[in-house]
Amino acid sequence: MTTQKYLCPPRLQKKFLLWWWTVPELILIATLVVATFYLTSLELLALTLFVAIGAARVDFEHNLFGALRTRTLYQLFTKTFTANEKHAANKEEKRKRKRLVKQMRSRLPIQDLIQFRFTDGGIYGGRDGKELFRFYRYYPPNTDVMTDEEIAQEIEQLCRLFDSLRCPFTMFGTDKIEDMSALKEYYRSLPRRYDHILADVVNEIESTETKSSAVQRAYYFIYKAQSEEDDIYTLIVGKGYKIDRVKNDEMAVLLRNYLVREFINVDIYTIAEEVKNYPNMAKAKPAIYNKEIQRRLCPNRIDFTRDHAEQSGLMRRTLMIKNFPAQIPPRALYTVASMRGTSFTMRMTPLQKDNARKLIDEQIRNKAVIGGKSQATEQMDAAQETMDIKNFYAEVTRNQNTIYSVNVYIEIYGKTLEDLANLEQQVKIELAGVGITYDQLNYEQRNGFSSVQPLGSDHFILCSNNLPSKTVAALYPFSYSSLIHPHGMPLGRTDRGGPVYADIFQRDDQITNGVFFISGSAGQGKSYLQKKILTFMVTRGVHCYVMDPENEYSDVTRGLGGVVIDCASGNHKINIFEVRRIKLEDDVEEGAELPEISNESPMFLQHLSWLKDEFRIMMPEMPDSTLRALMILVQGMYASVGIDQHTDFDRLQHQDYPTFSTLYDFVQKQLGKNSYPMLTKEMISEVLLYINDPTYGELSNIFNGTTTIDVKNNPLICFSMGALLEGSEQRLQAVENNLNTYIWSIVLLREFQVLLSFDELYMYLEQPLMAKYISYFARRSRKYNACIGVATQQLQDCLDESVRRYSSPIINMSSFKFLFYSGQVDLQDMKEALKLTDGEAACISVSNKRHCLLKAGNGKYYMEVGTLPFEAELFGDKGGI
Repeated sequence: MTTQKYLCPPRLQKKFLLWWWTVPELILIATLVVATFYLTSLELLALTLFVAIGAARVDFEHNLFGALRTRTLYQLFTKTFTANEKHAANKEEKRKRKRLVKQMRSRLPIQDLIQFRFTDGGIYGGRDGKELFRFYRYYPPNTDVMTDEEIAQEIEQLCRLFDSLRCPFTMFGTDKIEDMSALKEYYRSLPRRYDHILADVVNEIESTETKSSAVQRAYYFIYKAQSEEDDIYTLIVGKGYKIDRVKNDEMAVLLRNYLVREFINVDIYTIAEEVKNYPNMAKAKPAIYNKEIQRRLCPNRIDFTRDHAEQSGLMRRTLMIKNFPAQIPPRALYTVASMRGTSFTMRMTPLQKDNARKLIDEQIRNKAVIGGKSQATEQMDAAQETMDIKNFYAEVTRNQNTIYSVNVYIEIYGKTLEDLANLEQQVKIELAGVGITYDQLNYEQRNGFSSVQPLGSDHFILCSNNLPSKTVAALYPFSYSSLIHPHGMPLGRTDRGGPVYADIFQRDDQITNGVFFISGSAGQGKSYLQKKILTFMVTRGVHCYVMDPENEYSDVTRGLGGVVIDCASGNHKINIFEVRRIKLEDDVEEGAELPEISNESPMFLQHLSWLKDEFRIMMPEMPDSTLRALMILVQGMYASVGIDQHTDFDRLQHQDYPTFSTLYDFVQKQLGKNSYPMLTKEMISEVLLYINDPTYGELSNIFNGTTTIDVKNNPLICFSMGALLEGSEQRLQAVENNLNTYIWSIVLLREFQVLLSFDELYMYLEQPLMAKYISYFARRSRKYNACIGVATQQLQDCLDESVRRYSSPIINMSSFKFLFYSGQVDLQDMKEALKLTDGEAACISVSNKRHCLLKAGNGKYYMEVGTLPFEAELFGDKGGI
């Protein structure tokens, strides 16, 4: 496939040129020539030559007169008179240094460059500190997991945003430490019972803070508001972009990281409190107070030299993108914008349509004049550039794109000049790869700094490139690859080294529930990840109940102080006659209704409906007529012990409920009575025949007896079902249905956070009713402060047409998906079932142990599951790595 190219027109000139001069300049020169001819004055001849040479634009862009006011003078002389370059540079440098020495005498020279003050409504900055800036933290999509087609779609979406904004704004990217202090304090506040685990977690967070991996690229939209009410937040969010308003504490960290290049967290409120305690500060004016805060966040001074700036322990150099090729590939500036040790600023100012048309007309006339020259190469170049401009205008008109004046600045950092040179060489190589050139801004580093810094303004607006919004979007410089939730679990790192701290209880506009899905073939790390999640849920006080069909979680459960229950042993029971609620009155959701269970029914009637389903699973060969007879007798048994729909079930204990023995005795007594005229003795006898097995037979040790499992007071229970797999399928499914609905009834109480985990989902899908229950639990869990986890290593079984109608809703509603390599699975089927793009599917198309694709809301990350010291002993060797 051919990569799409995006048009970059030649820089649109402000003036129409005839050869090297504008029309007014030619008229003036012609007038002087005529006057010289008639007056024969040597002074007029000298003046004529001076004007002609000074106004000539040999490069069709700059002249000597303009150079007197701009940086062009240096460029023209150093490029034209190379022999005098060193002398001119030294002379100019002496003048610059003399001026800088004078500036250094002030107490805080940095205030000549940047001033700011924090307010509740935003940050005021600019040269005089009176301009209101609005910062929006931007979380761009992770383009590393996208194909070329998907990137093209993102470019189209960004183009639409630019067309909608139609106002000056800036896109800014820099190195910034992620604030881990809240995360660290959260883990330190957890119960000390798990100190041996929490100590490793805190050490990992502190290690992340000191590693370079903690310093990630942070991206921002910056808007200079015209008034306190002026805001573009709603417009950007309305286009589907994830942004946050930047608060003062984050702004302080950003400025400290950018200005001083010290990657430590800064608390603006702590600084404010310290400043208030200074002597006489309580009576000081606000300006003095703000200066003290600036002093904490800024270097004392910056010394500007010819080609770089120096501050304490750091050198910085600003580069400016000068020329773009006629066409650029997508993500042309992505590598440069994401390069560590740099800052990236793209300043964009929309052109009015009339101004844009005038510039285009003048540019075409300029090229027409050049095309009239005698040199064939000049004619060909002019014809090609004219065609480029026409194509550019045609595309802009067709797509109704906005034309922006764009300046791109790249600031690089190093401790020595050699470091600067090496980093600049990397930038140069990356830019040259896409045909982009840059300007070193010699003798203009001060203006360069003012242009690149986030609270500055564009000092080189006359040197900007005029690009359509689609081409600006195609530069697409940003991609984000980190996930840090305030209460997140340390799960690993992305392929770019970004930390992943995910919280399945996180709720926002993208993460709407706590359902997570894990898939992967054997040995990829699925069970290891499941154990990590389980461990961190237990440490934060979540009640965790694990359905373990393959006995993989017994070691970690015991290590965390939990209880392992062998569901086939009969030592622990859950009485199916203990009344449980399946739905609450407000459980109304389209497509979530369970068979024969109404949310408006009293708790007792809901339980009877569930019992009917349980009997169908336990005794599938029972005829419908016998099942109806059994339900009549069950209701009679409840009445005999004083239980009906009016009973207050909150007052009942486990031993207050009937059991299968109670039911058997009650039914047996009905043989000699005529209490139920609609039931014959044969029907009653048949009921006795069917309930004999769960009362006295093979199933009695599992189902006959009062509840002995204390779900409420055991925060971690692993229900081991390995032995059940060796028996009948009906027995396994009946136990699963009994356990899951009983635990769900505990969830409905909302007394604590709950994690209900189902391993090997495909086993539950064999029973359609069980699949419906799990789907219902997943839908409703968000209302009851609960999380549902489902995992499987047999993804192909979940994609089978016979069960897809049950598996797809469970998978698709998951806010978190951890997708490992799934083995020999039809790639197209997997993409459809998991709703993966081509780029996402490519990430997991080959085996890579411990690596998975994480989809958290709209975020997508290719990550490696990490390890912590305590895990090797705690997790045991069951379930692989």
